[in-house]
Amino acid sequence: MNRRISSTRARLGLAAVLSLAFCLPATGVAHAATCPTVDAVTHAVTPSASAGVDWSGCDLSGAALSGAILSGANLRGANLSNAVLAGADLTGAVLATVIVTESTWWGGATCPDASPADSHDRRSCLTALDTTAPTGVRLGHPRTAFQAAFEGRLITQTAEDVGGSGLRAYEDSWAQQTAAGGTLTPWVHFVTSPAASHTFNGVSGMRYCFRVRAVDYAGNWSGWSAVRCTSMPTSLRATTASRGWVTAKGSFHPPGEYYFSSALTYRTTRVHGASMTTRTVDTVRQVGLLATVCGSCGSVDVYIGSRYVGRISLKGTYDRVWPMRMLVLKRLPKALHGKVKLVVASTHRTVQIEALLVTAY
Repeated sequence: MNRRISSTRARLGLAAVLSLAFCLPATGVAHAATCPTVDAVTHAVTPSASAGVDWSGCDLSGAALSGAILSGANLRGANLSNAVLAGADLTGAVLATVIVTESTWWGGATCPDASPADSHDRRSCLTALDTTAPTGVRLGHPRTAFQAAFEGRLITQTAEDVGGSGLRAYEDSWAQQTAAGGTLTPWVHFVTSPAASHTFNGVSGMRYCFRVRAVDYAGNWSGWSAVRCTSMPTSLRATTASRGWVTAKGSFHPPGEYYFSSALTYRTTRVHGASMTTRTVDTVRQVGLLATVCGSCGSVDVYIGSRYVGRISLKGTYDRVWPMRMLVLKRLPKALHGKVKLVVASTHRTVQIEALLVTAY
């Protein structure tokens, strides 16, 4: 009897153990993620992204995930090749071993550590924060001592942000002074823009100086570039003329060039000895003319005060589209003080002058 009781108890105990084993959850079994489908045309994902979603190991190549809420999502090992994650919220997401390409776009996304993707090298949540400012910041234009016109003058600039978050914008500032000398005004903000070139308009007889700095997407600013300065033409209205000159105005618009607010003012003569002189005594380091060049054109002697500083020939190949040239004498070893005087040196040859080019620098 006792043996039968013991055997029965043993069978009941085994059944209880087996029953308990079936009731307990399995351990050590990997949880399979539910992967979305990526539309071949629109690249939209179905089902759409949501916080805490488990897309580990999923193929999300080319997926359009702009602005997606993926905070706390598990993307471990997911294929994000060519995916667009612009503006996506990835706060707290797991990105370990994800597959990406150069075309995977993170711009404007929030990374797992809550930092902006734009503040990282190459603007990617998988790279280090960019702490290096752009380098090689420099102005390309203006590159000449004088400008041939007042309007639409060119400013160009370049910089590098190799391996960083990329160039976001340039900030240009400018200051001015009279071309004949004077105190440079305080620097004034001109423009902040991603464009590598801008234009500016100037005023007769003024000298403009420019500098530029650059900022990357991480907010790192470079230092200011070297300063470049250029002087505007001086209108002939700032001079007095002897007999023999004919003063005229006329519209003249070579491509991209505009003179005196669309009215070209010039003086022309064929009289030997005809002269024109600036009204004021100036400090002069370099002088020249904006004049028409042609095969039968004459020449002009240039004086600063009573001192002869050189002769400018207007003879050259006539260009119907762009007949005017900047004709500039070599920069003087040191500045001179006096009125600038032009005297026609040729006889019976056309001399047509549009503006003076004068600078103290």
